[in-house]
Amino acid sequence: MDKIKEKFSSICDTRHQSYVEHKLSDILVITMCAVLCGIDSLNGIISYAENKKEFLENKFGITKIPSKPTLSRVLNMVDAGNVAGIITGIMKESIEDTGSVVAVDGKAMRSTAEKGKPHSALQVLTAYCTESSVVLGQEAIHEKTNETLNTHIPGNAGISRY
Repeated sequence: MDKIKEKFSSICDTRHQSYVEHKLSDILVITMCAVLCGIDSLNGIISYAENKKEFLENKFGITKIPSKPTLSRVLNMVDAGNVAGIITGIMKESIEDTGSVVAVDGKAMRSTAEKGKPHSALQVLTAYCTESSVVLGQEAIHEKTNETLNTHIPGNAGISRY
């Protein structure tokens, strides 16, 4: 878990260090964990951190939870693309085992179709690592297709789409 915090240390912390109460890496780890659990609001991230205090302390050595204003200031300060790149790298490393199978499947989201147009429902494509039970990503797609795609990705991982 120290490796994860170390990866976040590559992000420049522009805060005046004499006023820093929470390490940038701690805030980013809390945010990453919460977002990977499907949480997408500041209040949700804070609630997650408070509910998972023991986990965060045991796994990452995080002993203090930032306030909502601190979390907001820090997340507005960092380059979101850089943070996303690091998180993506962490996720890729966690499934780099040779022979990993990535399943890709599309689903129509209930209650999203326009009235009288059943095929207008939001379609979401999901990539899922079967061995580690990790969702690698989701993306909205414009239309449903029944194509089967088999390809090769680094690490000999196969992709199958049904």
